[in-house]
Amino acid sequence: MPTSSPDSIRTGRPGCGQRDLRRKSLVLRIATLAGAVMLAAGCSGPSALRSSYVDYANAHAEVNNQQLLLNLARIHNRHPPYFLQLGPITAQFSFTKGFNASASRTESDSAVAGSFARVNGLGFSGTATESPLFNFAPLSGPAFGSLLLRPLDLKVVNSLATQGMSAGMLLRMSAASMTLNFAGGDSVTLQNYYDPADPENYADFLRLAAMLDYLIGGRMLDVQTDERGAFLYPLAEQTVQKILRRGAEKPEYQIRAFSGKQGAARLVITPRTFIGMLHALAYDADAYDSLPDSITANVPASQRTPLLRIKASPDMTAPPAATLDYAGVSYTISDLKGSNRNRSTFQALGFLFSQVELSPKDVPTPQLVQVR
Repeated sequence: MPTSSPDSIRTGRPGCGQRDLRRKSLVLRIATLAGAVMLAAGCSGPSALRSSYVDYANAHAEVNNQQLLLNLARIHNRHPPYFLQLGPITAQFSFTKGFNASASRTESDSAVAGSFARVNGLGFSGTATESPLFNFAPLSGPAFGSLLLRPLDLKVVNSLATQGMSAGMLLRMSAASMTLNFAGGDSVTLQNYYDPADPENYADFLRLAAMLDYLIGGRMLDVQTDERGAFLYPLAEQTVQKILRRGAEKPEYQIRAFSGKQGAARLVITPRTFIGMLHALAYDADAYDSLPDSITANVPASQRTPLLRIKASPDMTAPPAATLDYAGVSYTISDLKGSNRNRSTFQALGFLFSQVELSPKDVPTPQLVQVR
């Protein structure tokens, strides 16, 4: 028959077997916690990499968007644009973790009353340090200036158009003019700006941009270059007939430049420079809002609104790509609910800006600004 320890009977304290079990339980708990701490310490590096990669990538995207919008706002206020390029980012991390545990037990015997005391201690310590180093280079000088003033690469524009972006939008952004060379020797140049002395010229530009959206989107045109490297779309006779038929079916597509023309034609695109495109987009909404109704009411629906509005408005409720205040005015890249016009144009602008940024190896080291 099991018997209790005399000590436990006399004092009411746990017996040796119970004390051993409790000690073992305490040791097991301490070992488990220590293992958890060590496991957490081992996960610090990978966790920091995952979170920091996303954080730095998001921050980089945000500052690039802010810079584009800021330069649009500067130009809109007749201020010169400025560009900074973010160079290599160096971020160093250090982690330290510590664990300590202690246990003590105090007992006293008394014939009258027993006392039992146990003191346990458990401690953790840890530090995490991040030391980022950011490199910025002001973009200036002849090398960068030549990139800003160089005609845009229309092969990049065409590539974006054939991969799903609106060709009409891209041509309105990047083309300074479009020239139609007809088989009979006639030539018509459509300018990408409104001239009150010849309002139909710009209306024809918008109609042709919409037509090219239809043709390029339907894979009905192939881009070529001529002997001088000029960017052109050959318009076969059947393509010209499609343009004429569409104009007959829908009056807003009637392009005056094609009136009375037969046979094949060549469409030659003259590109803007990047700074010319940036300048045009900064004023695009103002210029478009001043167009007479005779223009906006008689072009395809896709061409009846500006490419880009940069001033903030309570009606713009779509998630903004960038927002800032400049010269007392709020600017934003957002859209009306259900629309993506402004953000799509801004996205295309970002892609085209990547064509004028310097390669990291070409960033001028003497101008490098380091910030910790």
